[in-house]
Amino acid sequence: MVSNKQQSGRIKYIDGLRGICALIVVMSHFMVAFFPSSYWGASLPSHTLYNLDTYLAQSPLSLFYAGNYAVCIFFIISGFVLSKNYYANNQKINKLATTRYLRLCIPILFSTLIIFIFMKFSIFKSIQASNITGSIWLQNLYNFNPNFGDMLKVTLFDVFFLGSGKYNTVLWMMSILFYGSFLTIFITMLWSNIKNRHIIYLILGIIFFKLNKIYYISFILGIVLSDLDTNHKNIINKITGNLYCMFMIILGIYLGCYPTGITPTNTFYSWLNIGEQSYLIYHILGAFMVVLGVICCKKIQIILSKTIFQYLGKLSFSIFLVHIIILSSFSCNIFIKVWNLTQRYQFSFIISFIPSIIIIIGFSHLFYKLIEQNLNKMVSKTYDKFFL
Repeated sequence: MVSNKQQSGRIKYIDGLRGICALIVVMSHFMVAFFPSSYWGASLPSHTLYNLDTYLAQSPLSLFYAGNYAVCIFFIISGFVLSKNYYANNQKINKLATTRYLRLCIPILFSTLIIFIFMKFSIFKSIQASNITGSIWLQNLYNFNPNFGDMLKVTLFDVFFLGSGKYNTVLWMMSILFYGSFLTIFITMLWSNIKNRHIIYLILGIIFFKLNKIYYISFILGIVLSDLDTNHKNIINKITGNLYCMFMIILGIYLGCYPTGITPTNTFYSWLNIGEQSYLIYHILGAFMVVLGVICCKKIQIILSKTIFQYLGKLSFSIFLVHIIILSSFSCNIFIKVWNLTQRYQFSFIISFIPSIIIIIGFSHLFYKLIEQNLNKMVSKTYDKFFL
């Protein structure tokens, strides 16, 4: 494989992929807020010429805002990276497991505290903007009276153990990430070195499927990829090649764009419909194929290791946490003002969207530098002092 690891041991191309996925999640929320028919189809208002946003809802072109697909890639990456860390250094995985809650919880607490303050001072204008956009999702965002004690309870407990996104809607998946991380560590420590372990992975995948906990299959697939990349280089080498890799990535993207908000009726995806869980199955399978394709393709690894993608990867968690704050406040405020002045929908969106992205990146940079980076250093030093 190419030399794509930083001095810290982080896998550079995986960080780059993580950064791209963070942007896709941001785009998904802007689209569902301002172009709701691009997610829910014709059941909600279209805001483009010839109803193009409605057609996007069932098109592979929805890749740039395929938020659930990006989350599935996040989950597979998490399983991949955690199990790779175990193979590389058993002590490191102990540290990651012990500090996992604090590393996630404290940045989340800062984000929900900001949201609480914004709600108290009525800075969010998401409900007012929804009257123009017709977005049900935007209408339900922060449509309640905040309470400080409730905010603390939701942040410290409900987010991680009940999957609550009450104060920050993106946190619906945090309990899956939290449980999935420990599931990855448990599986890797227990079975990573035994013969025929892939039978166990298969059995576990079937169990989670039967329990309707399909997202957790992503973490198992991440373990499988890590196992292949670490212990079965011969298999990776056999499928390494631009043609094979590009085929896997293109097919993975196609599956990953399977509609989330509606049942497909067009020729792109209707033939794939196998029930209401179709989108989950195809998003996870598509995510697996893309990550496998990236692992096998040196050229794509080099691209994802570029500085811009590394920067986005570094900020990915901060971007994930803060973009809803900017969208619900600045973006909605500017959109409403420009709309009231011009009555031009797409113009109003562009005027609000472009500076919003700049502010999201800038705010995420500050959030990372002031909170996330300092927190990681503090938690690491505390762990080393008490447990090493």
